[in-house]
Amino acid sequence: MNRIRTNRLLAILLLSLATARGAPAQDLAKLEAELRAAEIAFARSVEQRDFDTFRSMLHESATFGGGARVLRGRDQVAEAWRASFFAEGSPTLSWRPETVFVTADGELGLSTGPYQLTRVTPPGEPQILDGTFFSVWRRVGDGWKIVLDGGTPGQPRESPDDD
Repeated sequence: MNRIRTNRLLAILLLSLATARGAPAQDLAKLEAELRAAEIAFARSVEQRDFDTFRSMLHESATFGGGARVLRGRDQVAEAWRASFFAEGSPTLSWRPETVFVTADGELGLSTGPYQLTRVTPPGEPQILDGTFFSVWRRVGDGWKIVLDGGTPGQPRESPDDD
């Protein structure tokens, strides 16, 4: 997904945040903490290649962009990610939320932060790509399900040791 598209999506989300009805501040802080924990658990499911947990955190209408094509629906997202990140020898992907906030009504949330993709290039050398992800989550029952996910294109590091 290109940077302009990502910025447009974030602008639309921010507008919806500004117009939503309110919830008490202490409830929002609690929901934001829960959302942060959900994002961390989601990232851990990919790092540990725990496909069942990964799939369980996808909303039925989940839409993921940022790759070669847009993936729509839990099944399409899950199967594409199974092939891309859960198969033996597939690239590793890690991320962590830096910014997390929820709408005033506590029904939607946004998480964003850095990601790192590590893959092996044809001569067998690791290549690390760094970028920024965003995830939009929907409150479902007592938990959170991811509905939108995307990010900036990964930029190669000069060397694997650059952190």
